[in-house]
Amino acid sequence: MGARTRVGAGVVAVVIAALLTGCIGPITYGENAVPRDRYGVGHHGPQPTARTQDGDVEVWDLTGVPSAEKYGIDDDAAEHTHVGAYSSGDERTVRLVLADGRDVTMRARELIFDYWDAETAATDARTGAVIVPAGRHFQLQVSGWVTEDPDEAVRRQRHVVRQLGLSDDSVTELRDSITRTYDPLDSKSAGGSDGFTTSDDTVVSVSTSFRTAMETKYRSYHTDAHVYWREQPLP
Repeated sequence: MGARTRVGAGVVAVVIAALLTGCIGPITYGENAVPRDRYGVGHHGPQPTARTQDGDVEVWDLTGVPSAEKYGIDDDAAEHTHVGAYSSGDERTVRLVLADGRDVTMRARELIFDYWDAETAATDARTGAVIVPAGRHFQLQVSGWVTEDPDEAVRRQRHVVRQLGLSDDSVTELRDSITRTYDPLDSKSAGGSDGFTTSDDTVVSVSTSFRTAMETKYRSYHTDAHVYWREQPLP
C-alpha cells in the first residue's frame, strides 16, 4: 500500500480499568473486579483528553501531535513500552477522527495506544538506510470486529475502506484469499488490507485477516485498524 511503517517494541496489553471522562463513579462487579464505566469500558491510567462520547459512540480525536496526556497513557511506569488500553467484554462502536476531514466508525473490543522511545536511529546494516528514526514513537491498535462468516467479513472490510475513501482493491484481495488460500502446514495470516498517509504524516491502515491453516468453516475473520504517528522529539 506504500504506507510508511515502523517497528514497535511490542504492545504490553495489560487491560485493566478506570473511568471514561465525564462519568460519575465506577461500576464494579464483585469485590475484586476491575472498575468499568457506564459503557462497560475499562482503562488503567490517566483520563484521556482526546476521547469524547457521542451518544453510544466512543469518539477519538487522532489529529495533531500525539501525547501520553491525549491518549491516557501512563508514562510514569518504568517499562520500555508505555500503554494506554481501553477494553470492553462486548464490541462497542468507536469513531476514529483523522486529519483531512476523514473518519471511520467501526465496532471494537480493544483500543491499545502505546509509545516507546528510540534514543538513536536504527539503520540497515547493509545500506545504512534508517529503519526506525530516533524519537518517541506512538501507535494505536484497534481490535475490531470478529466474525466466522466470510461474507460478513467481506462486507465489513468494504464498510471501513469506503468510509475512508479507499478503493475496493483490498475487498477483492480478501475475497480472493478466502476462496483460494488454505495451507494446513502454514499458519500465516492472509486477507485484505489498505492504508494511506494523512497530511500530518500519520499512517492509517485497515485490514481483515484470518489464519490460512484453518479450514473455511473454522476460520475467524478479524477486521482491525492501526495508526502510526510520525516520531516525536524525545523530551
